[in-house]
Amino acid sequence: MKRYEICGLIIFLLGVILSTIVIGCRSTENSVHMIIVRNYNEGYYSEYKVDLVEKEYFQAVSIHASDDVEEYTYIDELTDEKIAAFLCEVEKYGMLSWDENYFYPKEMFSEYSWSIIIHYSDSTKKESHGAYGNFPESWDDMFDAFYELTGDFVLSEKRPMG
Repeated sequence: MKRYEICGLIIFLLGVILSTIVIGCRSTENSVHMIIVRNYNEGYYSEYKVDLVEKEYFQAVSIHASDDVEEYTYIDELTDEKIAAFLCEVEKYGMLSWDENYFYPKEMFSEYSWSIIIHYSDSTKKESHGAYGNFPESWDDMFDAFYELTGDFVLSEKRPMG
């Protein structure tokens, strides 16, 4: 490795460490193991699996809603730096505190909905789900955080119910 590459790497790592200190991230990396996101659309869904321990990102797209996922497609490896930045965003925007239910009675059978399952290292999990038009307050921030982590639109864009 050349001297300027090493200097660049050191500067980058210092930036990640300093941003972690400034934002005040706690140690969520030890508790969140995997996040699964499903976006339902008129009987079909796309599913994304973000494995923060194995540092991998998978996708299963255009699956009929009545089918179980049998196989994911490997998309990319996740870097330590991106995972650290993502976990800071999770902490900063309170994703682990999102409510379980963002449905309202008339939307329980909506053709458009979403769900997120957070798997923790101790084998417990937390679920949040809702209909399009009903999202946690920090949805847009986490939309951006997932994009920065994976380079893909893992969370669905907000759409009004119609």
